[in-house]
Amino acid sequence: MKILVIFAILTSCSILESKKNYLKRSKTSFLQKEEGGEFRLIKETGFNKEKEYVVKRIVTTNQNESNILEKTITFSVKKPIKKNVQGIFPNRSQAEFKFQDNIYKSSMRIIEGDLIVSLDTPEKRWQGQRQFKLPTKESIICFYQNVIDCAKVTGFMDKALDLGYGVMNLYIIISSYPFFQDQFLNFKDTPIIRSELQYDGKNKRGEYRFSLNVSGQSIFYFLNDQRNLVRQSWISQNFSKIKM
Repeated sequence: MKILVIFAILTSCSILESKKNYLKRSKTSFLQKEEGGEFRLIKETGFNKEKEYVVKRIVTTNQNESNILEKTITFSVKKPIKKNVQGIFPNRSQAEFKFQDNIYKSSMRIIEGDLIVSLDTPEKRWQGQRQFKLPTKESIICFYQNVIDCAKVTGFMDKALDLGYGVMNLYIIISSYPFFQDQFLNFKDTPIIRSELQYDGKNKRGEYRFSLNVSGQSIFYFLNDQRNLVRQSWISQNFSKIKM
């Protein structure tokens, strides 16, 4: 039985930031399946003029791409966690959902160590501002949509694939909070959640498998030889997506 090594990114310089340029401009489409049916997810990434790493996500009906049900955009900044270790830290985000012809909006901004969430929705329970304290500066923090990117930038992915195993502790920020928790059951009612990303090895398809363990659930990511996401599976929520 292999013993999992928890990479001490925050206390050791043995894991260096990846020297590969993983954060590139890209556009990818996925077929997304969930309890409500089948949808199309279009994801775009790249850097803006302010050197922020931007991830745009649009979810539409599978039959009509002009029928937009969900839009999210996140802005992250690449900066050191500590010497020789880089991260892509959340900076701000916007999320918009369409439900029964009503629009639900959530926006986030990091201000002096606090996460400020602003809600604009038709429901009283989701209105106004909420404030949350961020973890310590030396913690790995990334948007939920950027988990795999974080694994690449910190150097964790390179090291884990070389060794064949490994675990990285991190905090994820749910940019679509609180709508995300309303959609997926048994998830902590907070936008900041302590998690761990584990490398599980290669499967019979030749894919690299990672699992995000969060709120007592496991979300599986499958990457190809170019280390790009080709599919995702969240069995407990009957959710999956596959690259088209």
